Amino acid sequence: MTRIIACIVLALCLASIAFAQSTEPLPRFEAADVRVSPRSVNPQTGGGFIRGGRYQFRKATMVDLISSAYGVEPDKVHGGPSWLESDRFDIVAKAPANTTNETAKLMLRSLLADRFKLVLHNEDKPVTAYALTVAKGGPKMKESAAGATQCQGVPQTPAPGVVPYSVVACRCITMEVLAQVLPQLASAYFANPVMDRTELKGFFEFELKWTGRGQLAAAGADGITIFDAVEKQLGLKLDLQTKPSPVIVVDNVSPKPTDNVPEIAKLLPPISTEFEVADIKPSMPNGPQQGNIQPSGRIDLQGLPLKQIMLIAWDTAEDLIVGPKWMETERFDVVAKAPSDVSISGVNVDVDTLRGMLRALLIDRFKITTHTEEQPVNAFTLLANNRETRMKKADPSSRSVCKRNTNTANRNPALGVGFTCTNTTMAQLAERLAGMAPGYIQGHPVVDVTGLEDGWDFPLQWSGRGVIDAAVRAAESGPAGGVSADPNGALTLFEAIEKQLGLKLEQQKQRLPVMVIDHIERTPTEN
Repeated sequence: MTRIIACIVLALCLASIAFAQSTEPLPRFEAADVRVSPRSVNPQTGGGFIRGGRYQFRKATMVDLISSAYGVEPDKVHGGPSWLESDRFDIVAKAPANTTNETAKLMLRSLLADRFKLVLHNEDKPVTAYALTVAKGGPKMKESAAGATQCQGVPQTPAPGVVPYSVVACRCITMEVLAQVLPQLASAYFANPVMDRTELKGFFEFELKWTGRGQLAAAGADGITIFDAVEKQLGLKLDLQTKPSPVIVVDNVSPKPTDNVPEIAKLLPPISTEFEVADIKPSMPNGPQQGNIQPSGRIDLQGLPLKQIMLIAWDTAEDLIVGPKWMETERFDVVAKAPSDVSISGVNVDVDTLRGMLRALLIDRFKITTHTEEQPVNAFTLLANNRETRMKKADPSSRSVCKRNTNTANRNPALGVGFTCTNTTMAQLAERLAGMAPGYIQGHPVVDVTGLEDGWDFPLQWSGRGVIDAAVRAAESGPAGGVSADPNGALTLFEAIEKQLGLKLEQQKQRLPVMVIDHIERTPTEN
């Protein structure tokens, strides 16, 4: 399945909000709609900014909300109940038109206290983080003038069979901002935050090239870890250190926000529901399939099957839209520009609103009508074996979260993808697998039928799909990709789940709610 990747354009402003809670009354939003987020195939947090008096935060965990409100890294939010990093919330609020983002953070503090009964205190605790320092030989970056920070992905066209590098070009970046950006650019390498200890002042520009964590084994001697890339290409070092650091400790918080006032939607500032301009047309034969959602609010999709475009718009799994077969083969180009209130200075994009605009555009131009019904569809089904599981019963008070492994010590390099999950139910694992292993799940729904309750602790490590395809391509069999293990110790996701967890992940028919297309025009109306 073609994956749509948003351009990486970052303009970060470091928060300077103190941990200490003032005794002065905090400013408040004039009105706020707070609710549990709807389920998403691969939920991604978005927002946390204000524009035109409208503040919004989508699919945010409580850790995300506290991190934003108090200007701290998520790793510095300690304590609290188990759901702090699993349950997600949507917040849309109204503030005076001239409210700044910094004032909005203070308003968010008030909201969390009022609507979630959040109580915090400050404490010094040992925190493990990567210290970014200057390597022997000095920095290798070029100094640049001050300006808006940008880190732009550089497209790569490797030869067939060659593992591509991830390449990013950054300019006008301080070392303090670089420390924040690195875990975003190469998240598979970082389970801990990065702290700037370089003592370098001013702005720099550079190009950074590395191999994705899951592709290291396939790349072999040509692979470059992010740590080697930072040292050899930038003249900096990343060392894991543990030092006392101020953190926020959650004493109390409610999993259910207090009720919204009646007709809350009428009290909130409106937001655009249609694109300023939009163009849909059939694709040129044999053209490329590509696309992105740009921070400016522009959608540019080229050569995609109509069904793929609908999956983006409805944010659902491939098998959960049922329509005529031509939708999977006939390709279209979509170029559309959203109004300015859907993005802010090219930094943050309101992706949920953008999806809604795209849905409305497709419905209008293709005259789509639908209904929802339960149907048997292909789904990856998580099953319990007859024997006991290999997981450990969790402490119910621990955080419910699955975090990427970054420590490569005593680990088979062929198992390039790994997570450590704590207090995780099998239903939560099923929900997270699409985001953890998109190369295997490929947009299909995952359903838990293990019958196992409560939370579990377990590590799970497997080989990236590219590693398996390169090593055992001839041995692939079955729609689930359940290929045999490679002699070098590589494991598919399916083998890892069976060998390490004592469970099975198989494709089976499951009855699930699907969107059935009753009518759709083959040719869109004219632009």
